Amino acid sequence: MSYGLVIAVDPVGSGWTDPPVGPYYYGVPTMVYMTAYANIGNDFEYWEDEMGGRVYFNAVQILVDKPDDSRYATAHFKVAEVTQHTLTVAVDPLEGGWTEPPVGSYSYGEGTIVILDAFAFANYEFEYWEDNAGNKIYDPTIQVTMSDDYTVTAHFKPTTTIQHTLTVEIVGLGSVSPGSGVFNDGDVVQLTAYPETGWKFDRWDGADDSAVNPTTVTMDRDKLVVAVFVEGEEPEEPEEPSGIDLSSLVGMMMIIMMMGVVMGEME
Repeated sequence: MSYGLVIAVDPVGSGWTDPPVGPYYYGVPTMVYMTAYANIGNDFEYWEDEMGGRVYFNAVQILVDKPDDSRYATAHFKVAEVTQHTLTVAVDPLEGGWTEPPVGSYSYGEGTIVILDAFAFANYEFEYWEDNAGNKIYDPTIQVTMSDDYTVTAHFKPTTTIQHTLTVEIVGLGSVSPGSGVFNDGDVVQLTAYPETGWKFDRWDGADDSAVNPTTVTMDRDKLVVAVFVEGEEPEEPEEPSGIDLSSLVGMMMIIMMMGVVMGEME
């Protein structure tokens, strides 16, 4: 005669046992010691025998004293109840940069490690991360272990010299000097338009003064300026009208008067 015990897990894959799941046979009545272990994401709940009796300790013992497979022991597990915490990510100022994960609020389970990166936009540089307790970290890459609700803010500051991009485009046939380029904040750039033969300058779009050539552009942000040329000849500059040079006339009159005075004295 043999005495049997069947060990099982419910649900399958939620945990494991020692001795492992399976049937066991003994030649004499035997006391068997069993331990249940939960897999990640699960918690042990209870042992249950063939009669529906339950034991809520993961380490138990059972007397196998019935013939064949008449004793059963099943380890029951359940999905672990994970405490959730909120991580809020922000940047200051908004135009200074961006983060990965992006600005917003996220929910993570207890103990989750979250890695955050900060990236600066043009004309700014990363300064430091700051949490809701006022702690500062000066590395753009940090990790947060979620044991509570947290707010982390990536701080940025302007670079020493703020620069803006000037983009020059042309409609028609002609050229502009200087062309597109990068200039410091506050620079006043003078633009001159040169039409090709058979074309004439018409106007500027996006410049400080649209009608004059040359014109200027004040670089307080990125700007687009369009030089518009139309078909036609540039008007010739009028020649100065010929006339009497008054300064020469005055000089001649003074010479004549002086000669008259001298001749009068000689008489």
